[in-house]
Amino acid sequence: MNRRSVFEGKRLKILEAHDDNLKDNPKNRGEIHILRGAFGSGEHETTVMCLKLLEEYNLQGLNALDLGTGTGILAVAALRLGCAKVMAVDPSPEAIETCKRNARLNGVEDKITTILGTLDQVENSSRFDLIMANLYGHLLEEVVAPLCSMLNPRGIMVLSGMLYGEDFSIRREAERCGVLVDKRLGGEEYLGLSLTKRM
Repeated sequence: MNRRSVFEGKRLKILEAHDDNLKDNPKNRGEIHILRGAFGSGEHETTVMCLKLLEEYNLQGLNALDLGTGTGILAVAALRLGCAKVMAVDPSPEAIETCKRNARLNGVEDKITTILGTLDQVENSSRFDLIMANLYGHLLEEVVAPLCSMLNPRGIMVLSGMLYGEDFSIRREAERCGVLVDKRLGGEEYLGLSLTKRM
């Protein structure tokens, strides 16, 4: 069965999958098969910006957090790009189930830990080398400071979901925590940021 291409970047190729392909793991390292869920299969411009930003970094061996995982597309992408393990968090039971299915579909279920809930369910002492959060701007404003505290020195943060104009307060809060913007991508409505924590 032909699969529709959802995203094709520098290092990743994402194809929409179907239920009858659950045992057909991708053979190419940069290829990802994604089942649709409540949050689509990755075409939204905020997801595309996150994927493009992730492709810009060496993620080999990193420990990652995916807050608001949805279908798990960013979690699987981070693993394809070299991450060792990902904690995927979402308050939606449907999203968590879809994330698990997509992890199995891509043969990475042993590298993704799912948590049904919010950032409050993640241990305060947890530390990550990469943090991804594709959330609405007002939610990013609420979580950016605690996320910065969970980011290891020289760690990478990829954020999207904020509208134009919403990024100023998010960037300012991150800067207070020593997390500075590396790259900024703009879409039709939304922005994507990648940031790095200084020593």
